[in-house]
Amino acid sequence: MAATQPTQAADSALDCGVWYDAEITRVVDGDTFDVYVYETGEEYNVRTLGHDTPEKTGNTTYEKIEEWEFIEDESHLEHWGNEATNFAETELPAGSACQVQVDCASEEIDQFGRLLAKIRYDRNGDGAYTVYNKLTLEEGYARVYAASLTNTDEYLEAQEAARAAGRGLWVADDGYVSEWRNDDVAATFHPHASSVRTTDGPVPDSRVPVWAEDTAVQENTTASTVDYDAIPMVGVDESCNLAYFGGCTINERWEGESADLDHFTFVTNLIDHLHGSDDPSGPVLVDGGHRTFEQDNAVSAEDTAYYQRHLEGLGIELHSINAYGNGRGYSLSDARALVASCSPEAWTGAEIAEVQEFVDQGGVVLLLGSGSETAGERANLDDLAAGLGSDLRLNYDDVRDDTNYAGGSRKLLQTGRLNTTDFDLWSAYESGKGVRTDVLRASPNDPTVAADHVWTLADSADEFNGEVDTITVDYPDGTSLDGLTNDDVTVYLDRDGDGTVDEIPVNSDSYAGSTATFDLDGRYNTSVEGEVRVEIAGVANPESGEYVATETLEGDDTLSVDVEYNVTDLRVATDSATRVGETSATLNGTLEDLDGADWGEVYFEWGPTGDLEMTTPSRLLEETGSFSEDIDGLEAGQEYEFRAVVESNHGYTAYGSVRSFTARSDVRTDVLEADPATAGTESYHTWTLADLSADFDGEVDTITVDYPDGTSVDGLTNDDVTVYMDRDGDGTVDEIAVNSNEYAGSAATFDLNGVYNTSVEGEVRVEIDGVTNPVSGEYVANETLEGEDFHSVDAEFIVD
Repeated sequence: MAATQPTQAADSALDCGVWYDAEITRVVDGDTFDVYVYETGEEYNVRTLGHDTPEKTGNTTYEKIEEWEFIEDESHLEHWGNEATNFAETELPAGSACQVQVDCASEEIDQFGRLLAKIRYDRNGDGAYTVYNKLTLEEGYARVYAASLTNTDEYLEAQEAARAAGRGLWVADDGYVSEWRNDDVAATFHPHASSVRTTDGPVPDSRVPVWAEDTAVQENTTASTVDYDAIPMVGVDESCNLAYFGGCTINERWEGESADLDHFTFVTNLIDHLHGSDDPSGPVLVDGGHRTFEQDNAVSAEDTAYYQRHLEGLGIELHSINAYGNGRGYSLSDARALVASCSPEAWTGAEIAEVQEFVDQGGVVLLLGSGSETAGERANLDDLAAGLGSDLRLNYDDVRDDTNYAGGSRKLLQTGRLNTTDFDLWSAYESGKGVRTDVLRASPNDPTVAADHVWTLADSADEFNGEVDTITVDYPDGTSLDGLTNDDVTVYLDRDGDGTVDEIPVNSDSYAGSTATFDLDGRYNTSVEGEVRVEIAGVANPESGEYVATETLEGDDTLSVDVEYNVTDLRVATDSATRVGETSATLNGTLEDLDGADWGEVYFEWGPTGDLEMTTPSRLLEETGSFSEDIDGLEAGQEYEFRAVVESNHGYTAYGSVRSFTARSDVRTDVLEADPATAGTESYHTWTLADLSADFDGEVDTITVDYPDGTSVDGLTNDDVTVYMDRDGDGTVDEIAVNSNEYAGSAATFDLNGVYNTSVEGEVRVEIDGVTNPVSGEYVANETLEGEDFHSVDAEFIVD
């Protein structure tokens, strides 16, 4: 089908709920296609509905990493954006027969003019259709895009199954992100807000946690407006576990204007304050089933990425709920709180009854109002409050402030007028969040072997104040520190907050059992101002399994952290680096055992000696074998360390040993001779590597010479090039035929591939007749041999 300009109409002329025969004409990326629909005779740019794949290389500026649950690595998402595009091109290449359907609960055309649709196709050739949108979620190439969709909850089930299995991009979801935007509350944010009232009039002060500043005013009032001197921005009804906000305070639309305010902490503390349990659990669910998606002053889960990341930093998840009582996706019985906002669609009696049951079990309801939504949309939220037995309502006004506002708009109120008398909501949230996965690494983490254990608390100064006297590590039964002494234990502290660590002597003597306390008491300056790292050589690992250990710092303060680590037969080996040059190298590894997993995601950690700060892109291996990755940006003469890593779909991680290499730095003066060495003249160049047998193992396929600008090999042919090699190590050289043809520019590659026996056992010499020298000066050129090995050398030559 010849491609035409995809239709950008506001009406697709397609009936919702109907599958239309179609054909893929182009794959854009993992969630966007050009599709020709036979019924209309039009080609549409289709954004596949209900899912979102990461942005591929070239589009990553549009990525919002906070949307991806518990993932903080942008390069990981970019890799999986490329993988998702490859998956789309494999599943639905141009020319593929398919069907498209517009969903009856969804918008039809998005803000970019793209048709929002599902695509299905006969994937296995058996007449059974597979919905591509859902398949990407099942295979771990996408997340749920929590817009309005008939089967969002079904899609959530598919996503959560992939997350639980660590499938695809979710291999990086370890259930932990750093705390973010969790500070003591000084000021909160209320965009496009009304005030709140009760059915009887003003909200009593004892039920108001936050007022607008006294510079705020009520505008667009009516005869029914409740007038205030102190304007309430939030009202609380503890009898219903409910709070009513006058503005949609967690909408990500206003992140740029409100990032330095503390409303996230306030909202999270308020949820705990209202909850019927002293220890709330479960996710925060955001209603998306009443067409709140892309309402300017309402929210669906798709509009709360930054609040979601704040919650994740506290060990709490946020998800969408689009249907009630259907047994799919997340249900209210799983949750700690429900967030609802002004909606175009009213809540049904059955939905309100289910929310009421949730409240009766201790659940919290947050209603996020607005002064800028329509009267009908505001009334729908008031009706939900009434249905739950609350007397709180939105007031008939718009609250504005010409003095205390954010982002240059008097409609975006900020206020520090907090009710500290009746509410204890103003300190940073005490997360009590669960087990961390980024603290303890065992290398190797094979069962029952002696391993090096490294405990790293990256910035303990946020959680520990003062000097530390003891550090205790408490392992599960089956782990053993028997026989270890202080020689096996090293403690490092960043005592100044400058990013450098100092080694601190340990006062203890010997250790046994599964617990050890390292005594630092009496040592000069053990202040915790940054990283705290404990390295223990020779810990005997337990049997295979997932374990939780505990590290506790005690002294002027106390900090205790539970950490997860795994012991597994999953194994990866770090092999020697090859093709090491001045600025680049190839890292090599071998996946030795998948330990029963379906696949492993492999990559390398690398960096300057002592700091494995960088990672290479990851790749999936479904069977054991070798893998490699090229790195660049090296500094000549610098020593680097690296190790191979594998993360299996069972959730286990294994590390290879740490190896090192040094980026080449020599410029040789005994390799290249130019005769004559006169500026601007044609010259006979001889490259001689006297004995390469120690530096190159195997046969060579190509030899490349790369001269500086101003040098020219224009017009040279194979008749002008002679390659000699000592192939037997006996000191004699044989002439080797060159397969290349003509040469131009300042670089040339001489192809020896296919020539019988190009083994390097001694001297390699290349003679080139007719190279045009550059202008006078000192230069560096490069010669590189590639084949079964790699060798690169920089050579100096001088032109008179």
